[in-house]
Amino acid sequence: MIYLDHNATTPIAPEVREAMLPYLTDEWGNASSSYRFGSKLKSVIETARASVAELIGAHSRDLIFTGCATESNNAAIHAALKANPQKRHIITSAVEHSSVLNYCMALEKENYQGTKPSWPFGKFKVREFELGLFKTVFSFILSEN
Repeated sequence: MIYLDHNATTPIAPEVREAMLPYLTDEWGNASSSYRFGSKLKSVIETARASVAELIGAHSRDLIFTGCATESNNAAIHAALKANPQKRHIITSAVEHSSVLNYCMALEKENYQGTKPSWPFGKFKVREFELGLFKTVFSFILSEN
């Protein structure tokens, strides 16, 4: 079988599986809880966060772990809206992830203006994109779409 949908899900590397296995079987719990069983996991998550931050050259406080693309996309959009409340324009593509398109459609009902260009054959038109940026709160264009 040839699997081509690594945007949706990807098999984990053996070393990642081995590192995660204890927390998927015996040492699971709610890391945000106040009981010892779960709160022990908070330090495990913070250690993982520090490792990822070091790997990508970021500060661990800037990393947010999410459970799925929808949660990640919504968090990014929400943060952009909060950071730029005066801007009311959004650019995305007509073939974007459904979580982005659905959020943008909901925002249009709240007086945001949305632009969803449909580029033939997936050819990104930089000039068309640039023209809308001055008034744009965020643009959401994924390269794999």
